[in-house]
Amino acid sequence: MAENLSDDSQKADQNKKRRRAIFFAALLALVAAIWGIVAWIQNDAARNKSPQRVYNYIAPSREDCLKMKNSEDADFCLDRVIAAEAVNDGDFYRCAEIKDEWVRDDCRLAVARNLGDEKLCEIMGSKFGKTRCLSIVGIVKKDTAVCDLFDSGERYEKQECVDRVMAFIIAEDGDKETISKCADLKTLEYEKLCLINSYQNKFDGDCTAVPQAFRQYCLAQAIISGNPNFDDCNEIDMKDDRDTNNYRNFCYKVAQMGHIEAAKVDSDGDGVNDANELFMNLDPYNADVDGDGLTDGEEWIVYGTNPASRDSDGDGVGDYEQAMSEKLPDGGE
Repeated sequence: MAENLSDDSQKADQNKKRRRAIFFAALLALVAAIWGIVAWIQNDAARNKSPQRVYNYIAPSREDCLKMKNSEDADFCLDRVIAAEAVNDGDFYRCAEIKDEWVRDDCRLAVARNLGDEKLCEIMGSKFGKTRCLSIVGIVKKDTAVCDLFDSGERYEKQECVDRVMAFIIAEDGDKETISKCADLKTLEYEKLCLINSYQNKFDGDCTAVPQAFRQYCLAQAIISGNPNFDDCNEIDMKDDRDTNNYRNFCYKVAQMGHIEAAKVDSDGDGVNDANELFMNLDPYNADVDGDGLTDGEEWIVYGTNPASRDSDGDGVGDYEQAMSEKLPDGGE
């Protein structure tokens, strides 16, 4: 009897791992498709004043799903079928039939984006989903007013949305002089996102043509993105010594390990890899940049707060205190 229970437990764990792997594969494919369609819409808009916003997501057929022996895998597969039908039909409310929360949110996000209707984002099933939805609709419409749908208690989320949308607006405005506006984006990675897209869109990737104030990061990215050796890495020279050392150290890892393995390195063990820490203006060798008691990974991944600020939403209550109160029953009462 005990052996049967053990076997059943192992099978359940294997099924759970397999389902999780399928989910993340599907999620990555869907995210890639989302950004691909954003690019398509933007390119099509340049050619046609009224582009048709069609989202073609190829999912398994119902017949394929029903052939699956594992019921959880079959349910997840059917969720993807419903998502594809809802997105292709532009039926936002059909997404509610999806059982898996993440797939349901991705379905709603894709429909809201295709319809260009930011009000639909308010019906998303999570704060993260709402934030992502408003940002993507704002990028497609090139309008930061979309972010005004955040309420007064979501000041950090609103600013993140505005900065994300502005990063694309600045990078795609065709004006080389406006690259300086990237520096006004203070939320995590959006200054760097703005700069990287501006380098490509405004200067065709030619770092020597970039204004001096923004050239160092362009050159560092070009070195690291290539196939650098240690001498190449030594050429990196950022605005201050800490950034110079951090970028060089990451470049050394790329030179020694290759891009894929280097991207897995998390030097301070905070749950955020070194590449992402550099991209977000954090420190790969300091697990708690703002010193508030929460690691950078806890803030960015778990609580959705700013790792570089002790009070992300500026309400006078620190991120640590808010995080701890959420862990207590009845909100700490």
